[in-house]
This record gives sequence, structure tokens and C-alpha cells, in this order.
Amino acid sequence: MIYITLPPGTEGEISAWELASGGTGIYRSAIVIVYVLIAIFTALFIDLKALLHAYKRGKNCQNLFGKEFSEELLSMTVKELRDKIGLKKA
Repeated sequence: MIYITLPPGTEGEISAWELASGGTGIYRSAIVIVYVLIAIFTALFIDLKALLHAYKRGKNCQNLFGKEFSEELLSMTVKELRDKIGLKKA
């Protein structure tokens, strides 16, 4: 049995956003890099427009890879965190 939870191309969009918003931080292993590249390459054929949109959004903000999780970070609301990293609503 197969459970589909994400639309096609979504993982590629996430990977494009991650790379554009600062990369994978401390998770720079060969396995992670290969996974990200495969996801992006696959999304090229599924939904190029969405992939480019995700990349552009990532260029205008930062991600949390490489950041230390502190009580301050964990106590933030989603809106506060979005504001902190510069992520605007789509």
C-alpha cells in the first residue's frame, strides 16, 4: 500500500529552498548533498515553475541549519520565527 502525503515535486522545492537559504549547515555529508540534488533534478521535470519559485523565496531568507536550538528559539511562535529568518507568506 502506498500513502501519498505530498504533491509531486514538493521535496525538490524544499531542497531548492534549503540550498538558496543558506545550504544544509552542519549536515554537509555526501548522502545529504546527493539526496538534495536528486530531489531538485527530479522536480525539474515535475514542476519547474514551482521549483524556481521556491529557490527565489530561499534567496530572500535564511534557514535554521547550523543554528543551535535554544530555549529562546523553541519558545518562539511560528510567526516570530518566520519574521526572524525573513520568510514571508507565499
